[in-house]
Parts: sequence; C-alpha cells; structure tokens
Amino acid sequence: MIDKCNRGRCNGFVINGLWLDKSGFNRFGWAVKLSLALILQVGAFSGLHAQEHSESQRATKQSAIKQRAIHLSGCIIQAPIPGAKATGAYVTINYQGSATIALVGAAFADLAARVEIHEMTMKNGTMSMQAIDKLTLNSGDTQLKKGGYHVMIMGLQQELLPNETYTMTLMFDQHPPATCEAVVKSVADIH
Repeated sequence: MIDKCNRGRCNGFVINGLWLDKSGFNRFGWAVKLSLALILQVGAFSGLHAQEHSESQRATKQSAIKQRAIHLSGCIIQAPIPGAKATGAYVTINYQGSATIALVGAAFADLAARVEIHEMTMKNGTMSMQAIDKLTLNSGDTQLKKGGYHVMIMGLQQELLPNETYTMTLMFDQHPPATCEAVVKSVADIH
C-alpha cells in the first residue's frame, strides 16, 4: 500500500495498482472501496500461490519420470525372407528405476498392420511363439532378442531393405513412450 500525501494531508492510497481517492466519499464509501482493494490484493496472492503449487507438482512429476529413465539401444529389424509379411524387431531396454514397470506395446508408423510383443518358449522339444500382454521390467537391461522376447511386426505394408531405418516406439504402463531408430539387418548380420 502506498500513501500519497501532500503536506501531511492524505487524499488517497494506491493498493494493488488501484488509486483510492478519499475525496467525495463518506466514511462508509471509503471503507467499501478500501475493503474491495484489500480483497483484490488477497486474491492476487492466492492466485500466485496456486500457480506456484501447480508448477511445483509438475516439476515433481517430471523429476519422478527422469528418475525412471528408459534408454533404448541396439534397435534392429530383421530383414524378412522374400515374400514374408512378418518379421521381428529387437532392442535392449535399459530401465533405471526402483519400481517395476511393464512394456505393454510397440508401434512402427505406417509399416505394418499389427505390432505385438511376443515370447519364444520351448515346449516338449518344440519352439513356439505367442503374444503377451505385457513384459515386466526391473531396473537394469532387458533384451528383446531373437529366440526370446521380441517385437513381432505383422502385415508388412512395404518391402524392408537392409540399412533402412524405421522409428520404433515402445509403450509402457507407467512411463511415457520411448523411441529409437531401428536399422534393417539381414539374418546373418544379427548377433
């Protein structure tokens, strides 16, 4: 509040950028105007507090996501055999977090009709493959690789040539999606 006085005689105040002139008001009118100005001041402070609180919550959430960082490496797509409409993609997922999360999906934009997470298992001496709803990840590296968990790309909509790259997106249940550029490699070049 700023007092605007002239030779010891005050004729008004500035509160929250609002000039309050005492001239022409009786005591009641002056009190109403002063009360209104104070209410505006309190409202401005509470609005500022709410904004600071919202920004603090956003920063805390972003910090929690950073603490559960995911890094993808070794992203490759196996070149399909001629005429095949399906192939596999492989990646190493490095997850750094204290709580478990799950890989729940994968995608390649405009590359295939369907993309799923699969696992290979051995039953009675026979290798079989099946789709899974999710793959639980603990802190550390999880490899999606040939002969194990992998991304299955089905209904290919174009020919895949060695050394081409396609953006692979992995989706998680408690983490934002992560992407990498997957390079097409021949079967012989996949280790």
